[in-house]
Amino acid sequence: MGFSVRCECGETLSVSASDAGTTIACSCRRTLEVPRLSALRATAGSADDFGSVLERVRSLIKRGELPSNSICPLTGGRATMTLWMEVQCEREWTQRTGAGRAEMAILIMIGGWLGTIAAATESTPEVFGSEVTIMAPLRLSPAAAP
Repeated sequence: MGFSVRCECGETLSVSASDAGTTIACSCRRTLEVPRLSALRATAGSADDFGSVLERVRSLIKRGELPSNSICPLTGGRATMTLWMEVQCEREWTQRTGAGRAEMAILIMIGGWLGTIAAATESTPEVFGSEVTIMAPLRLSPAAAP
């Protein structure tokens, strides 16, 4: 599904779901922050169709609709026990931009102290994602119990 974002210059740019949360360039040379996927969907009028997957899962768990069957996924037998697990859905991670390790080593060897300072200031961390965990139920049969 395609989405669109509007630049300050008035141009409308086409973006895909994979562009969500990134920065793109307009033909006017401005950079645009592409909104998160949920915001893109809401702007496109399809928020009701998709919604936040995490919120939908939490809602299903709260209403007792997940897990939806009583068959143990490990043994195939009747599941009579519920094990609650903390599931990590997303992790925050950092990517450094700027000089790579080899370039930093060369700057330090050639530039001495000035190279060390340049190498240290050259790399800037960029944080992606966020810490998202959820408590999820798993139905088990007595034979699969830990």
